[in-house]
Amino acid sequence: MALARAIVARPQLLLFDEPLSNLDRDLRESLCGEIGALLRELGTTAVYVTHDHEEAFTLADTVAVMRGGRIQQMASPDALMNDPASLAVAEFLKLGAVAAGERTHDGWRLGPGIALTSPPGTGWREHAAAAAAGSALPHAAVPSHVHAPGPGHLFIPHSALRPADAAPLRGTVISQRYRSGHYATTVRVGPETGGIELAMLTHARLPLHTPIGLELDWTRLRWFPLAA
Repeated sequence: MALARAIVARPQLLLFDEPLSNLDRDLRESLCGEIGALLRELGTTAVYVTHDHEEAFTLADTVAVMRGGRIQQMASPDALMNDPASLAVAEFLKLGAVAAGERTHDGWRLGPGIALTSPPGTGWREHAAAAAAGSALPHAAVPSHVHAPGPGHLFIPHSALRPADAAPLRGTVISQRYRSGHYATTVRVGPETGGIELAMLTHARLPLHTPIGLELDWTRLRWFPLAA
């Protein structure tokens, strides 16, 4: 009823402040889609405040991520998911794992005994070598957020990982929970103390403490160096 009263006058701008927060999941998802379709049909601009990432990505053409009262990044949902502008945005959206480490000439060191070596041709290794030599690769050959060797954080999104028996990166399943037709799976790589936890989506339930191989999509990794 409140929405009907708001749109009957065909306003140029509508403000929503977490209107679906008290509804159960099925009804929230249904109304979220209906509100988005209605706003687009009417051609009405809306500012929609929510703490639910999926709700924001379903409704919005443009999403603003705020922290401390300031906008950290404003972009389309696809751009936010695939190319977060900062470490703060990547952590807030919970789209994967963030691991502290050191950028090397051919990959990263992320903890005791954890070394990732980038394959030739991905741009990561070639850019580091070019930076060390004082030259640069053509812009099109350099992945986003590639930097010279040094300390920082590596963002490994869910979408960059998949199970692969023969993969050189190995880990152990430590938790799983069902989410929207998939299992959100957490895998520990490295020792129990000092290792890192990576997250991915799998189609099947995996027994806890099962060893697993992990294949990386290097094009989806993002490196955030420490500020000078």
